[in-house]
Amino acid sequence: MKILMICDFFHENQQYQENLLAKYYLKQGHDVTIIASTFISVFDYYENNYNKKSKIHSCHINGYKLIRLPYSINFYNKLRKLENLKKYIDNELPDLIYVHGIPLNLIDPISYKKRNAGCKLIFDFHGDFSNSANNWLSLNVLHGIFYRVVMKMYFKNLDKIFYITPNGGEFLNKIYGIPFSHMSILPLGADTDYINLIKTRQTNISIREELGINHNDFVIFSGGKFVKEKKIELVIQSFFLIQSTVAHLIIVGDTKDETYKKEILELINSHPRIHYIGWVDGERVYDYMSACNVAVFPASQSVLWQQAIGVGLPLIIGQSLAQDVTYLNRNNHIFIIEKNSVTPEKIYSYLKLLMDDPNLLASMKLNAIKTTRDFLSYDKISEITIR
Repeated sequence: MKILMICDFFHENQQYQENLLAKYYLKQGHDVTIIASTFISVFDYYENNYNKKSKIHSCHINGYKLIRLPYSINFYNKLRKLENLKKYIDNELPDLIYVHGIPLNLIDPISYKKRNAGCKLIFDFHGDFSNSANNWLSLNVLHGIFYRVVMKMYFKNLDKIFYITPNGGEFLNKIYGIPFSHMSILPLGADTDYINLIKTRQTNISIREELGINHNDFVIFSGGKFVKEKKIELVIQSFFLIQSTVAHLIIVGDTKDETYKKEILELINSHPRIHYIGWVDGERVYDYMSACNVAVFPASQSVLWQQAIGVGLPLIIGQSLAQDVTYLNRNNHIFIIEKNSVTPEKIYSYLKLLMDDPNLLASMKLNAIKTTRDFLSYDKISEITIR
């Protein structure tokens, strides 16, 4: 099958949904092309540092074809559409088109589908009330008028509509008017093939040796993009409360917010058993997770949550805004802290519970592995999209 994925941001060294779907489609023997914007840096993308002089670029990498297109529409970095999309869709002649995110990028694929009845067209939505429609203009104009009109016009032409979190489904229903009967959840997942590979390589042992951590020490993982919404400082402050000398904290991530980064690094550098790795691309994040016993994320949904579950880590997660993590806690492997109770003391209480009870830790690890097998494996996720 010829599969064409259309997305906004894409980088070949990341572990985002688009990357993993491409990997597993190729594993299943499909031919894959990805069309994305010209953004290369994830930091530039989130800060809307778009280079208007970017050129069309095409290459083959990691087994798939990648085409980068500038925007034909980029209104205040909110209302976006890729340039000459129709031309490139027609050139690729796909059997399946998978549009990630921006509704305006649906217009040309729907035109192609109408001319090619055998083509399947699916759309997924990564937004929810915590990261979209956060002000009156965005809610009532961008989403409430422009995107709502597009989705209402075209949703019946879509073979499948997916949302990645339950709150995303609520958003699609309330703001765009999409019936729940026309959509279903497709969670972000974990790269189980690579996880199995690092187990055979015993990567966890080499990472601990590299960082000077003993085999029996208790290691905590955290990180991501250092933005204030993620409250990384709460993890560090909770670690300060641990009296045991066999506890370590590994933090991966970075930011372009130098003020906030300085604040975080000052906390990190004040303790000898906090290991700051910096930003790591792609599969390397799994390597560091594999050396840990538990992962802590005080706030703000991240694919790191699913990746940590995939490695078999119990999680301590803080609820935040409209993001409800209970859909991931299918086998009681996550300690969930309610939004108003996310404090260093509360995080510490769960860390101490796991440190003091090896049987509980082992049980939660097995439960995380079960959730991965049944719900978060990209073997399963990719198959759902092409059924």
